[in-house]
Amino acid sequence: MDLTSGHSTLLQLNGKDFDFTIQFEQLFFSIIPSVLFIVTSLWRTASQVRKPAVVNAPLFQLIKLGAIISYVGLELSLLVLAAIGSFHVTSFSITASALNLVAALFMITLSFVDHSRSPRPSVLLNGYLFLTLLLDIAQARTLFLLSDDKSGRTYSSIFCASIAVKVGILLLEAKQKSKWVPWDEKQHSPEETSNIFSLGVFFWLNKMFLDGYKKDLVVEDLYPLDISLDSKSLHDKFSKNMDYSKLRGDKYGLLKVLIKTLSGPLLLPILPRLALLDMLRYLHHRMRAMTRSILVTETFIKATEARIGASDHSAALTLMSTDIERIKQGLRMVHDVWAGIIQAALAGWMLHSRLGVVFVAPIGMVIVCFTCLGVLINFTGDSQRSWMTGVQKRVGLTAAVIASMKNLKLSGLSCTVGDFVQKLRVEELAAGARFRKIFILAALYGFTPMLIN
Repeated sequence: MDLTSGHSTLLQLNGKDFDFTIQFEQLFFSIIPSVLFIVTSLWRTASQVRKPAVVNAPLFQLIKLGAIISYVGLELSLLVLAAIGSFHVTSFSITASALNLVAALFMITLSFVDHSRSPRPSVLLNGYLFLTLLLDIAQARTLFLLSDDKSGRTYSSIFCASIAVKVGILLLEAKQKSKWVPWDEKQHSPEETSNIFSLGVFFWLNKMFLDGYKKDLVVEDLYPLDISLDSKSLHDKFSKNMDYSKLRGDKYGLLKVLIKTLSGPLLLPILPRLALLDMLRYLHHRMRAMTRSILVTETFIKATEARIGASDHSAALTLMSTDIERIKQGLRMVHDVWAGIIQAALAGWMLHSRLGVVFVAPIGMVIVCFTCLGVLINFTGDSQRSWMTGVQKRVGLTAAVIASMKNLKLSGLSCTVGDFVQKLRVEELAAGARFRKIFILAALYGFTPMLIN
């Protein structure tokens, strides 16, 4: 059996058997990851090359570059074998081999730049190596199953050799560089030098956890904050993009400024989300923490600059944590929205290839529920605004009452004011009940397709 499935389809469906064809694997396991890596590595290299060197380990750098050059040689061999047509190849074979070679060449530049200019092992390079390593193992299995002549087995053997070299590159690139960084470790967090695997499972926190088992932790035992999460630097970047004169009449103005300020942290979780890697949670949580840091700092600054009048109830700072927490909750599923659309499209395509026109039934149910959610969301803003207005009014009055408690008791108005505050609380709960009902209906529409199908 040669290296072609004999069919033009990307999936092989034979009765109860389901498998990917070699064309499917070359497209989704080689071509698409290589293209994504080439584009992102260009961006990463361009952004890092302007930074000063912070790591001094020339020998270790040469070892890593030597391993990558060896990998380039193997990829070049695979491209030559595919180009000369010494065996039957698919329509994607030459393209996949060429892109793998180009990606390997970009690995050299990315490794060279990130090695000296980043205290942390390259997240992008380690992520690409780890993901493609798993995908290459699946391709190697398919190549050997489809190889029944010497040329096919030669190609498969060289492909397996490239996997072995890639494992070595991954081990080298994942090695932490903390001992070569000339800084005081007590002033920096281990998070700043941890590799992608340590970050993904929070392994860098283990030392602090062990210390917590041995003794009671104090503030001095906690790690310093990662410099990239520093509130001052984040707010300075936010201030450069903020122009309050342009926010008037633009209800999405603040969102646009936040996206512009945190474009990098916002885009970083995309690749882990596409690959369903747990690293998504770490990167996404950092972005949400940065958003909270910027909004809290800006709120405090504007509160200190605002004029305090007779109508001021000091509710801005009192409600700040509530509002920002709701913003964080809204950001929690931001990467599941676009990913869900892609998953629904792929699921529809696979259902169509398996069931035919009948696939319209479950997709139609999803569309109906989605439309109902779209109608329901129009009422969410008014109900939530009414609820937050009630909360602000009650909290502001409560803060004013607490500040004037002595005068209220002397005047004998404490009971009257207490009853009024209680009345505001009841009105607030009534306003919140409408929002909770809408939330329950939204959850019902969201789970209906799953329950029916």
